[in-house]
Amino acid sequence: MNRFTLFGIVILAASGVTLVFEAVSSMMTVGEIVFEHVTLEGFFGVDAFYWIDDLPWDALVKAADWLIQVPIYLGCAVIGVVFLIIGGFTAR
Repeated sequence: MNRFTLFGIVILAASGVTLVFEAVSSMMTVGEIVFEHVTLEGFFGVDAFYWIDDLPWDALVKAADWLIQVPIYLGCAVIGVVFLIIGGFTAR
């Protein structure tokens, strides 16, 4: 197990913990259960991400926009899987 695989496992575990935290917090409201997704844009505010429009490549702008608008648990899961794939390619 190399560094990339270990980092991928840790990020996937963080994704699971974040998902459980969001599920528990949604059940703590009185009445109807409302599952609200936590995003980076909602956490830091829109003003913190104006620099994304100044990125040089359009594909990079779209990827960064997706990353700040996706729920945190899903973003962590995608990044964790990417690191697991990199770890599989770099294993000896």
